[in-house]
Amino acid sequence: MIHYAVIFVLAFFQSSFLSPLFAPGFLSPDLVFIFLFTYSFKERKDIIFKAFFGGFVLDVLHDSLGLFMSANLLSAYLMFMFYERILVKRLFFVLGSLAFFTLLNYSVKIALMSRKFSFELNPFVLSLSLFITLTLGLLGYLLFAGGRDEQT
Repeated sequence: MIHYAVIFVLAFFQSSFLSPLFAPGFLSPDLVFIFLFTYSFKERKDIIFKAFFGGFVLDVLHDSLGLFMSANLLSAYLMFMFYERILVKRLFFVLGSLAFFTLLNYSVKIALMSRKFSFELNPFVLSLSLFITLTLGLLGYLLFAGGRDEQT
């Protein structure tokens, strides 16, 4: 139950403080996604429910019905399937999968928003947001998910 409170606080911080800094706001570093990525190495069984909850809270706070929920659910489902079949916890594997799922998450958001709205995609903002997301995801894995170099 504490994980849902952490997701709510991260979503509130992301929508209140990070989204105004990054224009358009859906390109801000996705703290809920970083939490889901880090959490997926410890517990895989309920990551889909946490992704649904985190996406729903972000959609309500951003007033973007379905954008964050669909990106988080797709990423979480693919993470669940990927980690169930490949159980390697090497640092290079973690970094590669973090980069893949982060790019997938951002690609889904950009594709969904470009179908509905016209916006200018600033490459600097996008690259800064991707860099922050990748860095925080790697730090989260190393600090909280037991980032030991091991094979399970």
